[in-house]
Amino acid sequence: MITEIFEFCGCDVHKHQIEVAWLTLTGQKFLHGSFENTPEGNTRFWKECVRLGTTKVAMESTSIYWKAFYKVCPSIITPLVFNSATIKLKTRPKTDVKDAMWIARCLRAGFISPSNIELRSANEIKELCRLRNSIVGEITRKKNNVHKILDEYQRKLSTFSSGMNTHLSLYAITILSQGGSFKALLDECPTTRIRNSIDKNEKALKSFLTPKLPPEAQLALEIALRGLLERAQACS
Repeated sequence: MITEIFEFCGCDVHKHQIEVAWLTLTGQKFLHGSFENTPEGNTRFWKECVRLGTTKVAMESTSIYWKAFYKVCPSIITPLVFNSATIKLKTRPKTDVKDAMWIARCLRAGFISPSNIELRSANEIKELCRLRNSIVGEITRKKNNVHKILDEYQRKLSTFSSGMNTHLSLYAITILSQGGSFKALLDECPTTRIRNSIDKNEKALKSFLTPKLPPEAQLALEIALRGLLERAQACS
């Protein structure tokens, strides 16, 4: 039976462990706790906060370790994520338990300025956009690798295509990486549309595919092209 409400809570979040300290509204009483930074440990912590009547929980934005912890916060509790620099100028203990106590004291005194944390749905969209931008950057690097190999052996895509993004270009580069001839280009053609493009650009494509690339160049081109297609598929 809880006879006193512990309004404030400070958390020192680490990769595997979370040290916490609860503080009453008057600041006279502390409770300490330690929880594993796992889904089960996070659930136990938030249940304990509800049991103690905690309404505000402050945690440092330590790497990415706070994110899963933050996302399962109950709606009746206000979580505050902050940069440690906001209380850095104040005398601050270094041990994990005392650090959690100090965070709780700063929270009660109003010293903590919360960071701008977006709504959960917006934050997830932001993470997806970052991932997509990273993949797009990888695609650009893979394209540059393919262009480098083609330029080294004087193979010009511009003679039959507007760039590497067309189906015809990718198909022709694939045949080139396999050491195929113009006959192979026709025999293995996957669509009627590409076949029509081949017929229109027969002379340029024959020049593009002959002579065959050396084996080491074929292998390098095949690896670069495979990486490009994998990244493009992940981005689509």
